[in-house]
This record gives sequence, structure tokens and C-alpha cells, in this order.
Amino acid sequence: ENEYSFNETTCLSCPEDSKSELGSSSILDCKCDSFNHYPDNQTSTCLLCPLGFLLENDSNTCQSKFFSFRI
Repeated sequence: ENEYSFNETTCLSCPEDSKSELGSSSILDCKCDSFNHYPDNQTSTCLLCPLGFLLENDSNTCQSKFFSFRI
């Protein structure tokens, strides 16, 4: 728990203030405790989604909260 597989032989800890389930295979499996934060694989920290974006829990990525419609 709270680790992910970096490769098939090395496990790395999830960023501080995040958790993962047993058997996680990517930093994207780590879920940040703070609202609207995502795990960043370059800094190994939880970062806030940019203004105008919300965290998509299924993909653990920031998505635009604005939609454009064509009429």
C-alpha cells in the first residue's frame, strides 16, 4: 500500500499526502488527499489542478470544467 511499481523490480512511495492500493503499477494510482490535487510524476508531489480545471477521479488527471457546444 501507498507505493507503486516503478518497474518490475522497484517500488516507489506515493507522494506525501497521497495513498494507493496494494498492487499499484503507476504514480497515477496514487490518490492525493487534498481536493483537486493530482500526483505529478516529475516532482513526485501532489499538485493543484490549474484554474478552470477539475480533477477527473477515474483518470487522476485535470480536465477542463468548461465545455464548448456547437449549435
